[in-house]
Amino acid sequence: MTEEELVNWCLWDGHEDTDYQLTDSEIEWLPTLFMQDDIRFDYNQWKQTWSKKSCTIFAAIWAISDLWNYRFPLSEIKEYNDLSYDLWRVEWKGWYTKKAIEMACKKWNKDHPDMPVVFYSVLASDDNKVNRILDKNYDFNISFNYTKDYVLDLAENMEIDRAEKWKTIIWHAVCQIRKDWWKRVKDNYAWSKKQYYKVNVSNKDLSNAWILHYRWYVILKVAECNLWELKRMEKVKVACLNACEYNSRLRHSTNDKVLKNKLHNLNEYIRNNNLKYIEKETERLRKEI
Repeated sequence: MTEEELVNWCLWDGHEDTDYQLTDSEIEWLPTLFMQDDIRFDYNQWKQTWSKKSCTIFAAIWAISDLWNYRFPLSEIKEYNDLSYDLWRVEWKGWYTKKAIEMACKKWNKDHPDMPVVFYSVLASDDNKVNRILDKNYDFNISFNYTKDYVLDLAENMEIDRAEKWKTIIWHAVCQIRKDWWKRVKDNYAWSKKQYYKVNVSNKDLSNAWILHYRWYVILKVAECNLWELKRMEKVKVACLNACEYNSRLRHSTNDKVLKNKLHNLNEYIRNNNLKYIEKETERLRKEI
C-alpha cells in the first residue's frame, strides 16, 4: 500500500481480478425489488462520535438495510465499525470499499442466518449493466473521487451535470439508486441538508474522468442467487444428457472397438460424476431457497 493510496476518508475500491461479476443472464433473472414511494431509512455517519471516517461501512449497511427493509440502530452499526478494526482498518486512513462490504455481509449473515446475503461486482463504466440493475431497484455500493469541480458542480443545483478531470480532494463511498427515473446518490456523509442528489452523466464519462472507481458492488439475497444456480444446473444437466445421447449414437454406429470403449467410459464418467454432482447440488439449493 503506497502513500498515494492513503487519501483521507476512503481508500480505493479494493477490487481484485477474482471478484465475481454479474453476467447478463444473472441480471435478467434478478427479480425486481419493491420500491418504496419514499426512502424509508436514512443513515448519516455524522450522527455518531466513534468514527469520522466510516463512509465505506455506512454505505454497505445502507445497501443491506434497503435489501431487507431493516433499520440498523446506531448501536448495531457501531458493532460493524468496531469489527472493522480487527480486519486491519485504520481510523485515519479510511478503508477499502470491497473490504467493508465483505465484512458487512459476513457479520450480517452471522447475526441474521435466516436472511443471508452475498455481493457481486459490475464494472463501473458498463452503463448497460449498471442501469439494468438500478432499474430493478437495487442499491449499488460505489466509491469515487471527490474533486473540486465535483463539489462545485453539486453545489450549483444538487445535481452532477459534468465529468471533468480534477485533482482529488477526498475519496468517498456512498450508495447509488434509481429514483424517479434518475440515478441518485444516497450520501451517508450528509455535508449538506440534502442527502440525495441526481447524476445526469453516464458512468462511462465519469469513469473516463477518473471520478468513479473501477468496480461497483451490489448486495443480493442468497436465495435469489440459488435460483440462478438452479437454472444453471438445469442447463448443464440438459447438456450432459445430450452429450450422453450423442456418444451413445456414435458408439452404436461405429465398429471401432477402441472408440466404443472410450465413448462408453466417457458416458459412465458423465453419469457417475457430472450428473450425480448436479443432482446433489440441486437438492441442496432447493432446500436453501
